Formats: sequence, C-alpha cells, structure tokens
Amino acid sequence: MSKYNLLFWVLVTMIISCSPVEEKKLIIDNSEGPKRTDEPVVVDRSILSEILVDISSNHLPVFVSHTGDTIPAQFDDMNQDGEWDEIVLLCDLEEKSQTVVTIKSVVAEEYPVFKTRTNIRMGYSEIKDDQFTDVQAIQLDPDHIPQEEPRPYQFEGPGWENDMVAFRLYFDTRNGKDIFGKTTREMVLDNLITDYHELQDWGMDILKVGTSLGAGSLAIQISDSLIRLGNLKDVSFRIITEGPLRSTFDLIYKNWDVNGISLDLTERITIWAGKYWYQSEIFLAKGEGIWDIVAGIVNMQSEEVHQMTFEGFSSIYTFDNQSYIEDNLGLAIVVKNSDFNGTGEAGSDGEITDTYFIKLKTSIEKSSMFWFLAGWEQSDEKFVTKEGFENYMAREMENLSVKVNSRVSN
Repeated sequence: MSKYNLLFWVLVTMIISCSPVEEKKLIIDNSEGPKRTDEPVVVDRSILSEILVDISSNHLPVFVSHTGDTIPAQFDDMNQDGEWDEIVLLCDLEEKSQTVVTIKSVVAEEYPVFKTRTNIRMGYSEIKDDQFTDVQAIQLDPDHIPQEEPRPYQFEGPGWENDMVAFRLYFDTRNGKDIFGKTTREMVLDNLITDYHELQDWGMDILKVGTSLGAGSLAIQISDSLIRLGNLKDVSFRIITEGPLRSTFDLIYKNWDVNGISLDLTERITIWAGKYWYQSEIFLAKGEGIWDIVAGIVNMQSEEVHQMTFEGFSSIYTFDNQSYIEDNLGLAIVVKNSDFNGTGEAGSDGEITDTYFIKLKTSIEKSSMFWFLAGWEQSDEKFVTKEGFENYMAREMENLSVKVNSRVSN
C-alpha cells in the first residue's frame, strides 16, 4: 500500500471514530393525562436496549430536560438478579403533553447524586440497648413480645418515609400500621428513638391504632369473620430497593393458618418521593382459589366513611379531628376496580375492632394492589379542610388512572 493510500485510510478512521453517536431521545407521553408534579416515570431496561448497546459497560444513561437540567433518576434491581432492570425518573409534566428528554451517558462513578426523598429504616438491637443498626433483611424472632421493653426494633418494626409522610409497621403479632405525620421535608426515621407521641420539630406519631387495622393493615375475611394477618412464626422483612426517588421492601408471611388452610403471602410496599401515600401489592404463593384480603382504616375518631370513584378506581376515606392530638387528618384507601370486592366495617367487639375496610380479590394467579393516603393538616394546609383532602384524592386517582408511557426516538 502506498503512503498516500495509508494516509487516506488513517484519515477515514479518524473521521469515523470522532463522529458523534446519533443523539437519542426519550419521549414521555402524557398526552391523555392531567398536569403532574413529581410524577414517577418507570422506564423498563428493555425500552433502552438499543441505547445501552452504544453505552460502554462502565457508563450509565443520564436524562436531560429541554432546559438543560438533569432529571433525577434511580436505577433499581427489582428482580434481584444483580443487574438493574428499571429506571425511575421524577418529572413535572404538563397537561396533555409529550415531554422530550435527551439521553446522554456518564461514567458510573461520576453519576449525579440526587437529594434523598425516600427512606426505609429497620433498626435492630440484638442486645436491646437502644443502639440500633440499620438492617437490610431480618427474620422476626418468634419469641418477640409486642411492646416489650427494652425493645429490639427501633420503633417496633420497619419504617418507611418520603419527604411528605412516614409510616411504620408493628413487627409482631399485632401487625398494625401507624403514621408519622411530618412537618419537615427531610428524612427523620434514622434518628427517631423515643418521644414520637409528642409534637416535635419534625412532626409526631399521629394515629391511634388500638386493635383496629390502622393505616392499611391486612386481614382476611371468611364469611363474616375477619382474621388478622399476625400471630405467625415465620415472618421476614427484606429491602428490595432504596433510593432518592423510590424505596421498596417485602414483608413475607409463611404458613398463615386460615381456618385450617395454609397461605403464603407477601406484601410489597413502595413509597415514592413527593406523595402523601404508600403503595401495597399483595401476592399469594400458596392457597388455592380467590381470597378476600382486607385492608383497613381505623375509625375510632371518625364520624363516617365516604366513597369516591374515578375511571377504574374506587376508594373509601375518612376526614375528621382524628389525629393523635385531635386535629384534622384525612385517611383513604384507593384500589383498582379489577381488585375491588366490596367494603365493610368492624365494630367494637372481636379480634379486629373500630375499622372501615375494603376487600381485594387476591389469588396465586393474580396479585392485588392498594394505595393508602394520609393527609395531616400540619403537614400541608390543603388538609385543613375535607374539601382539600378530597381534591388531593381526586387528583391522585386521576394520575393513577391515566398511565404515562415512554419510548425511545432518534
């Protein structure tokens, strides 16, 4: 080959290697939906497959808005195979719009750090000395006594929060869910030890649970009887993902004896940034047929229960001076109509009392899902009135009913 031909091919190679990779766009489609703020958009890895081919293994895709701002993103390994399979984006979307996002890449070690807006805390002390270690997974001690002191669990079980509200579960035979109302947008659970029944600068425990189903606790209905999901020997907790935008954990119950039938049930709880609710998905792994799994709302201090529907979704809710310090608190359970199987009320007698509940059709073949909303007047002035809480409910139900889609474009 002559030196001129060699020079030609060197120049061609340099031109090819320096040519920019064709820029890709992510189209977020809200063309049928309302205006949304802090809307979580979940992008499956498969949607980005052609882009990932062009991104080296030590890089990650980064998402840039039309104004040049980096959109908060989180990479989650939801199937626990060691590789991320979903990306969560947090977006503000205009009504009936399509949002175009530019996809770039960055070295994984240099990926932007976003403000923490969700958190899971499972504080455990084996020697019960009030020095708690945050654990990712734990099996319930079958000999654990509810409300024992000194306590093995930081606030009696796992807690989960976002920048709006926090919740906790009694990790024992009561298996109740409780609410921490927040007056701050910061994460508080990691340092929460005692005195949470008195108003602090961050907020307080705002719910009286008693023997009710509290803030979305689970039971099962057999004929006219409610059987609490509790008093099991094989119960475990494990975190699936924890990040700035979404945190998810599993509560796994094995060999739940329901009138002589053994059920295995998993409740997967997710909390998203910017929402006054958590999401619960219920899976059965053992137990033939369709079961009425029940999720409840305490009614010790509410005068009546209300219902609201919106395009494929149903809900029950209360609003009253029903917080722990007797100021305004709205509570709601929202379900898809495909899961909905009626409502009911537990009175003042029995294992479960003082509860309004909603029934969810659940089977091995089909999981069920609900959303539990909590609006405390000291968290947000819109919850000072019943109308304000109802408006928030209606907007969230509309957001749930109209799905946001995404696709890749050149």
